[in-house]
Amino acid sequence: MSDQRHEILLKELDLIDKTITRLDRQMLSSKTLCISLWTAWIGWFLVSKSDFLPDFELGVLILFSAIFPMIFWKVDSLYRGSLLSTSNRRNLISLYLNAPGTQSDFLLMDPVGWLYKSENYEGLIESMKEHVEPKKLRQMQDPSLGKYSYKDALWFYLPLVIISILFGTYLLVQKAYICGL
Repeated sequence: MSDQRHEILLKELDLIDKTITRLDRQMLSSKTLCISLWTAWIGWFLVSKSDFLPDFELGVLILFSAIFPMIFWKVDSLYRGSLLSTSNRRNLISLYLNAPGTQSDFLLMDPVGWLYKSENYEGLIESMKEHVEPKKLRQMQDPSLGKYSYKDALWFYLPLVIISILFGTYLLVQKAYICGL
């Protein structure tokens, strides 16, 4: 491998690290915004319920608060997909640089993973099967695998959705019981 290709790949690794840092920061910011909007929505309607909202409408509005976590869960999964694609690119560069027989047809400068397609690297992935963990190999072959079910996203957004649904349903059932519906 030429020195120029080596330098380009090292520069790309630096760009990948910056991209991963930025994506992590954006994912954290989206979680903060989600919890703020969700809490403000529920809090505003609970505080102002005595002023102009009957209890029946309050239950429906609380049910609608489940939309915030679901939207942000989708946004988080989009960020996570980019993060996984970028991490896979970093892993592929690492495999390429550490491979015993380097290949000259390796795509250069794809730090965000836009050009990355697993079929472009099948030969490299196949040649490194014995050096890579099976879980990481599956993830490299399909970067979108499980991006909705990562534990941090699952245990952050799912409880918000469940709380909204249970609390809204409780208010609706309570109103129906009181009114004798």
